[in-house]
Parts: sequence; structure tokens; C-alpha cells
Amino acid sequence: MKSVFKIHFVCLFAMLPILLASCEKKSQFFAGKTFENSTWNRFDILEYDFDIENTAKNYDFILETTINEQFPIEILPLNITIYYPNGGKRSRDYDFRLKDAEKNWKGIVDGNKIKFEIPINRGMSLNQKGIYQIRIENKYTKYNLSGIENMYFFVYFSDK
Repeated sequence: MKSVFKIHFVCLFAMLPILLASCEKKSQFFAGKTFENSTWNRFDILEYDFDIENTAKNYDFILETTINEQFPIEILPLNITIYYPNGGKRSRDYDFRLKDAEKNWKGIVDGNKIKFEIPINRGMSLNQKGIYQIRIENKYTKYNLSGIENMYFFVYFSDK
């Protein structure tokens, strides 16, 4: 009886990574940039086109970024504009707080790098089929924002 239990336990343990991987959210769109010398010039605007075919679902827009110890501020100042297929747009300035009230990084710290997942919008309804565009602008007051390694943009089906 113990050997049967061991076999089931080993099989379950072996299948666990496959089960966990199948539960991960799959992005509907992904694009991004790695910044040369970990520096984002304020005039280097990120623009990505993505196609929406399923208007019955809602979407999550997520940014992922990694910074290092040279990042000079506690916020990530961005302007994000979404352009709709019919020519409309939605634009907003954001100051994403990267540290909590105790001055600890909110992201995942790995050595001298910190990775953040930043929700732009969760449960967004996109009622037009077609090509959308996202424009992400660095709004740091100086010419270059140092200490930023990369910036990735994801679109997921939302649970909302």
C-alpha cells in the first residue's frame, strides 16, 4: 500500500510544474524595449500597435520594468496614451510609486535590480475591433532617466 501511495505522490509531484505552467495567464500581446546603458531618453517614445478581435472580453494592460541602484527617484513618471481604431484616444499622466511608505521597494528585489509589475488598467472594455496603439512617454524632468533596464507592455484577457 505504501508503494502505491509513493507512486501517486511522485506522479503528482512530477506533474505539478506542468499544472502550474498551464494556469499562467497567456498574454494576448507583448512588446518591449531594453534600454542601452540602462538609460531612457525622454524623447525615446515607446509605441506599439496591437490588434483586438474579441470585443466581448475585457482586458488588462500591464507594464513590467526592471530598474537598478542608479534609478534616481521613487516614482516612475509616464504619460500613456491609447489610440482607438476609430481615431479616438485616451491619455493620462501617471506617477507610479515604486516605494512604499517605509521607503522599501514595492517590486521584487534581486541583487541590485528590482522588477515591477505595474497595472495600467484592469478590466478595460474595448468595444471596437481593429488596431489599437499604445504610446508610453518618459515624463522625467531631466533629459535621461538612468537606472532603468527595460520596459515591457502586456495585454491580457481580464478576469473582471
